[in-house]
Amino acid sequence: MVAIIMILSIGVIISETIAAIAGISQHRKLSDSLWSYLTYYLIWISTLEWIGWLSRLWNKMDFNSRLYNYVSIPSEYLFFLWLLSQLIRSRKQKVLVVPEYSILIYAIAWFFDHFYFSKQTYTFQSFSVTVGSILMVILIIVYLYQIVASDYILSFAKTIEFWVILGIISYYLLSLPYYGTYNTLTQNYKHIFEIYQVIVYCLSICMYLLFTVGFLWQKKS
Repeated sequence: MVAIIMILSIGVIISETIAAIAGISQHRKLSDSLWSYLTYYLIWISTLEWIGWLSRLWNKMDFNSRLYNYVSIPSEYLFFLWLLSQLIRSRKQKVLVVPEYSILIYAIAWFFDHFYFSKQTYTFQSFSVTVGSILMVILIIVYLYQIVASDYILSFAKTIEFWVILGIISYYLLSLPYYGTYNTLTQNYKHIFEIYQVIVYCLSICMYLLFTVGFLWQKKS
């Protein structure tokens, strides 16, 4: 199982890199759109992942932990919450929520993780990750409601955001129980944790491959 997890973890990094390359290949077409920022994010996050992989290889586990808890994971949630907020705002329809507040809520949850929960027996910042994932799911539901209520739904499947939204909601919704129970599983149910970890890595690979399809579909369109 350990070997499978290691292979899949490398697969996640490779899929991120492939998505970044696909985004770079479409830079001219997307340079004036919101999706150019997705390319920049993919370059950033794949670089961090390669650094993290090398730090594990060199057994720099303390550095690796700090990299993920203080840079990689916060970057991930802050970017996608911002991206989803911008998509909602771009529809120019009234909504009952203020999407930008999701970023503030996540930041508060992260500070709770850092200054309170980190002093407990936890090894992973489950609280902020769970809050961030729930916020993303809520924002996606709001955005999809906007799409369904407009004529844009007729061409939605042909756009890059369809593939990006599909990738985000597939990964963050299905991995929510894993991150929410991460510390409990690692401490008490290691076998179940390893099985779920394999599933989550597969979901992550699928998400980035869907991003890749979105970039290439944009080219085809």
